[in-house]
Amino acid sequence: MKDFIRKNIVRIAVGSVFILILISATLSFYNRSIMSNALVLKQQSNVVLKEVDRVGENIRLMDISSRGYALIHQPEYLFWKPANAEQRTKEVFRKLDSLFALQGYEHPKYYEEVKKGLNQYTKMFARMVNHLQANENDQYVALLAKDEGRLFFQFFTPFTNEIIAFEAQINTTAQAQYEQAVFRNTIVQVLLLIIGLPTLFLIVYTLAQDDKNRIALLLDLEKNNKQYLFDNGLESEKEAKVILENSIQSLQKASNFVNQISIGDYNAKWEGLEESNQKLNNNNLAGRLMYMRDEMKKVKEEDRKNI
Repeated sequence: MKDFIRKNIVRIAVGSVFILILISATLSFYNRSIMSNALVLKQQSNVVLKEVDRVGENIRLMDISSRGYALIHQPEYLFWKPANAEQRTKEVFRKLDSLFALQGYEHPKYYEEVKKGLNQYTKMFARMVNHLQANENDQYVALLAKDEGRLFFQFFTPFTNEIIAFEAQINTTAQAQYEQAVFRNTIVQVLLLIIGLPTLFLIVYTLAQDDKNRIALLLDLEKNNKQYLFDNGLESEKEAKVILENSIQSLQKASNFVNQISIGDYNAKWEGLEESNQKLNNNNLAGRLMYMRDEMKKVKEEDRKNI
């Protein structure tokens, strides 16, 4: 097992990094979805709180506008008109209905009472404005005396507190999900860093060692070629391609030389073997084959003389 790990350490390390990259990519997509959902939940929560605040604001605007118009009977003091109030009421509850459905906020305790109370107050506000515009101050005062705003806030205040608590819980959950996603991403990135950097160093080191061993092997091959095959007397080569070509050419020369001798051509020559490198090749294949040729040539000449 130890030998297997030692021999395959680079493959194991690269495989581990590859697996971590796959996990990282998968988690990135998953965590991005979680983080995106968390941000959406936060945005929804912020919108809900904003719309709830607009409910109370609508009541206050209707109250201030009607009282100001009643005190100073000028059109510009009626800055918040019944049409504005009605549009705001419909808009707010349309958004809240949709958001509560998305958030799973079913059967809120005070919500229906708040909807009912605001709708009633909006309609009463329209009647109050009509009375003021018709100079029917007594009817306006009678409606004002009912103080439906106070009754509305009996439900609106606990509703607001309930919503704030609910949205706070959503924000807390969303924040926790967001932080968990960030934590998972961080863990995977740290693991990639811890395993990836040593793996990169190991690969670089292994490649350098392989290159060093390859060069040593080629130089050894060049040395053996000169010692055992043929030495051309030139400086040793360092290029792998040239060394291999020289080795192949030496074997081809040996083959051609032997073929010529085998058919009786005792005048065969070893290409490249010259007086300048004769001594270098006395004890290698080229020199031995040349010596064999000369001996066979002598034998042939003696046989001719004896005939």
